Amino acid sequence: MTTERHERRPHREGADDAGRSAQTRGVAAHAPSPRAGNQPAWTPERVKERLKEAADTLRRLKIAGPLRPARPYTSWPDVVRNYFEAGLDPEGRPRETRVLPARPSPRAIDEMDEALGWLSGLTRDQRIAVFASAMGIGRSRIARRLGCSRVTVWRYETAGLLRIVARLNG
Repeated sequence: MTTERHERRPHREGADDAGRSAQTRGVAAHAPSPRAGNQPAWTPERVKERLKEAADTLRRLKIAGPLRPARPYTSWPDVVRNYFEAGLDPEGRPRETRVLPARPSPRAIDEMDEALGWLSGLTRDQRIAVFASAMGIGRSRIARRLGCSRVTVWRYETAGLLRIVARLNG
């Protein structure tokens, strides 16, 4: 049933669904439009943040098999030699255990796959510099791995991020 109020409503430019904006329809806008104004949707900072999230998701995944060696295991019970191995402090109280990170959600894994796909268009050195930096590895360590200076690692990282941004916005 429609009322006169809805029939007389003028159509506004920029609104969707016959003059109703996303807020009046009760739909939340999740991401900015690809070209909101004249601003590109992707910036190097935003790409770097997504790659950091992808690195965090990758850390939280439990991967075994050919990608990462499985933990050694045996069917024999563990031998407890002292209080520390039993999980006790010197007074015999249970000590605090390390809390494992939560498993990533399927959406986080999909976003990780998407972000890791962005690295395919980079050179080897750019790929290493961009993703190692996203994982929180310092430029000095990356420079030793690549056999170059920290400034060169910064250049690789910047060029790689700009290449990703150009591809995403283009």
